[in-house]
Amino acid sequence: MKKEIPTNFPSDLPDEELVKLIQEYSVGATEASRSAHSSTPSLYWSEMARLGLAEVQNRTINKLNNSIIDLKIEISELKKENTNQSKRNKRLNGLTIFLSVITIVLAIFTVRYADIDYNADKDWQNEQVKELKRQNNNLERIIDLTEMKQINRTDSIIK
Repeated sequence: MKKEIPTNFPSDLPDEELVKLIQEYSVGATEASRSAHSSTPSLYWSEMARLGLAEVQNRTINKLNNSIIDLKIEISELKKENTNQSKRNKRLNGLTIFLSVITIVLAIFTVRYADIDYNADKDWQNEQVKELKRQNNNLERIIDLTEMKQINRTDSIIK
């Protein structure tokens, strides 16, 4: 294998080209090791493949580290958002409880007012019934008196 190694190998090559060269260097090392001439070319191509693999590994580690940093930032932002949401929920829960207490107090006043009104209305109705009975009795007396007068008149006319 008589391939030249690029001057920007391995750090300045794009990922795809680096992987392609690693594969070629691995094949070169395998072919050189099968050759009975010398082990030096095999070591050379093996070392080039190792350098390429080390660069791929470094790039992968850097990408993972960047992803971890991004995830830590996201987690931190989510924690802040959750904290804010929790505070809002606590305020809303407090407001809901406050409004519930006000509703209960209003309901108690309403029931008490209705009870007072019912009792007052019942008393008024009882007074009205008494008054109607009294007036009915008065009317009955008047009728009785009127009938008595008519009977007396009739009696006096007959006599």
